[in-house]
Amino acid sequence: EGGVFTFERNPYYWKVDAEGNQLPYIDGIRSQVVNDKETLTTRALMGEFDYLGERASMKKLPLMKEQEQAGKIKVLIPRMHRTPIGFFLNLTNEDPTWRQVTGDVRFRQALSLAINRPEILKNFYLNQFAKLPTRSNPSEYSVEKANALLDEMGMDKRGADGFRLAPDGNPFSILFEVPDNSEDHVPMSELIAEYWKNVGINTTVKRTDGTLVSQRF
Repeated sequence: EGGVFTFERNPYYWKVDAEGNQLPYIDGIRSQVVNDKETLTTRALMGEFDYLGERASMKKLPLMKEQEQAGKIKVLIPRMHRTPIGFFLNLTNEDPTWRQVTGDVRFRQALSLAINRPEILKNFYLNQFAKLPTRSNPSEYSVEKANALLDEMGMDKRGADGFRLAPDGNPFSILFEVPDNSEDHVPMSELIAEYWKNVGINTTVKRTDGTLVSQRF
């Protein structure tokens, strides 16, 4: 199930630590890509894995802490410098309607304003293990401002389905293709899609194989 990567220690590696011990300390690492992310924690509790890395989910933390108290595992939550999920609008798509909409910075600002990041922190990180961005992206949440920007750029009319039309009167929608990299990626994307639909942007989430996403990207 998934690919297996084996890394062996180089016995001739030249670095040593402050006490003169040659690095690395371990003889090797065997890393496995697991397609069914829901089974990761269960398999780790059964002793199949020593370390879950960032593929684990905070929603399993109560179970993991319970097993830690029973002496079966040790839970470590390291500090990580990353965003939980990154997504990109294809600004060079050949569709003129798509280019007109996504090329307008007000549209991208509206999408950002529509995302309720505090709710994401609460639902996915228990308000303890992540914080709002300060430098990578504005974190303001305002449905009112998002709607105002979309109206201002000419997306003030809606189709029969209730979603906003592009300024040229054509339907507009976002296909949100998401790789299942962790237990959180797809659920978080689905929540973001709901935020965007809440301001009238028709958004569909499609779970897509990571390799295919890379090729399409």
